[in-house]
Amino acid sequence: MIVASVTLGVTAVALVALSAFLATRRSDPLTKDFREQLGGKGAGKMFTISTALLIGLYVIVSRLRQDILPILMKAYFCYILIMMTINFLRPLLFRNIYPTLSLDNPPQYLVKWMKLYAVDLVSIAAALPLLLIYWFSDNWTVMNFLAALVALFSIEITRFKTLTIASITLVAFFFYDIYFVFFTPIMLTVAKKVVIPVKIVWPREFYAFSIWISYSDTAKFALLGLGDIILPGIYIALVSRMEAQITVTKKLIVKPSLTRACIIAYAISIIIAMCVLYLSQKGQPVLLYIVPSLLLTTYGLMYYKYDRDLRSAIANYVDEDDDEIVPFKPSAKPRSNTEGDEHSDNQERDKISFCTEKTQMPSNVSKADTNDKNDEDSISAGNDNNNTVVDQ
Repeated sequence: MIVASVTLGVTAVALVALSAFLATRRSDPLTKDFREQLGGKGAGKMFTISTALLIGLYVIVSRLRQDILPILMKAYFCYILIMMTINFLRPLLFRNIYPTLSLDNPPQYLVKWMKLYAVDLVSIAAALPLLLIYWFSDNWTVMNFLAALVALFSIEITRFKTLTIASITLVAFFFYDIYFVFFTPIMLTVAKKVVIPVKIVWPREFYAFSIWISYSDTAKFALLGLGDIILPGIYIALVSRMEAQITVTKKLIVKPSLTRACIIAYAISIIIAMCVLYLSQKGQPVLLYIVPSLLLTTYGLMYYKYDRDLRSAIANYVDEDDDEIVPFKPSAKPRSNTEGDEHSDNQERDKISFCTEKTQMPSNVSKADTNDKNDEDSISAGNDNNNTVVDQ
């Protein structure tokens, strides 16, 4: 049990840390169709859908036919795997198959309502081996690998707009997790009965370890739900992007690093949860330990370690999904236009030099006239001064 707990904890921390590192990469606009930017309404919708989905799965598991659920769940997860493959391969395929596409002539959707391009058919074909392995395999190592990919994909495509929205969402799921684990049988029942890769598992007993154990044999596994990885991962990914953006745009150094502090806080909370699980031998709502650790770390550093400018920059940060990579090469100008531009530039330079010569000539003439007038006529000092100013 100790080995299983340590392995689950290390896996969770590694996935969250990797997500925080990947979060600072530039976003590719070709994958914008998959990304979800969560404001206040979006976060509320996510919470509502999560609650409804959990209750719906519980009803299906406990009341309806047991042979229908695995087929429905596998079909839905196949859809997720296809979307994940398209998200990964689309930029690569576009830039190799259509290198001459320009912003003036963007590609058209093959299936508009699904936002699929023609090149996505290649991605779907590439996903078929993965789908076959998933559909016909019940091996727990394969399922763990797929669950890890889903966790990374979910963290990448889901973004909170502000730290305030992220914090409120964490608090909402804090109570959500406590209620459904401690006060209802819903969470534990769904976690044990649903056999799609929505959890990371590890054999409970080291002496019974085998890579051939069936994923559906939940009694032999300790498990950690993906929600305990994805939700904190989205939060820490936001913190990572925020820290990088503030450092670049505001020229403020976030020291100590808020991202590293949050990852350490997450690791400590996982250790505490595993210790409580080992001592109590009862399922624990891991967000009960994760959420306070993350929020206390974030706001503790903000108000006790950072100065006013840095604190204000963090509080006012908005995570905009800006496309920092141009999806296609800009259309090249025709050669004739380029030569015409060079010719017009040369004409412009000639005009400037000609105008400069014209402005210099009257100045010299006026100076000569002034000297002649001073020799021939005696003019008052006031008039001389005025004429000098005008000439100059």
